[in-house]
Amino acid sequence: MNAAKVSLFVFFALWPFTANLAFKYGLMQVFLVLSALLLAGRAILLLVISGVHARKETLAMSLPGILLILSALLIQDNWAFYYPVLVSITLLATFLLSLKTKPIIQRFAEISIKNQEVSPEIVSYTRKVTILWCFFFALNGAVALYTVWLGDLDVWTLYNGCLSYVAVGALFCGEYFYRKVILHV
Repeated sequence: MNAAKVSLFVFFALWPFTANLAFKYGLMQVFLVLSALLLAGRAILLLVISGVHARKETLAMSLPGILLILSALLIQDNWAFYYPVLVSITLLATFLLSLKTKPIIQRFAEISIKNQEVSPEIVSYTRKVTILWCFFFALNGAVALYTVWLGDLDVWTLYNGCLSYVAVGALFCGEYFYRKVILHV
């Protein structure tokens, strides 16, 4: 991973904390414009580098990015707090739509086993794990939405900037443990 990718990852991983500070110090408009420009720049670079293969990912980033742009242009700072909700909805839709063709988790499995055929058992398992992630993103989006409606900036920041990442990590590690220790895959 190059420095630009790492920087973008860190920026968006810390986004709820920086949004909190920007809101509290009256810098939300500047922060929203910067966030929107970074998302747009990443999408353009992704399209230039990966071409057609990046269309789905670029579209997936579009909804949250459009929200940030509209929030900045219309001077609606509060709209930005829906960003984590839209990210969860986008991930939910991406994982859910992948069930029609080849589940995302199956794609990850194929990458990890390189040139080996994926057994029907693994296909079935990856489909179930993709469905599990769909439920997770639905729940995560609902909780993120609740934190917006609650109206407490510190609770919003705690959940969307920390607890949701802990939940993602717990699900990821739990599934990995189950797969390696229980299933021996």
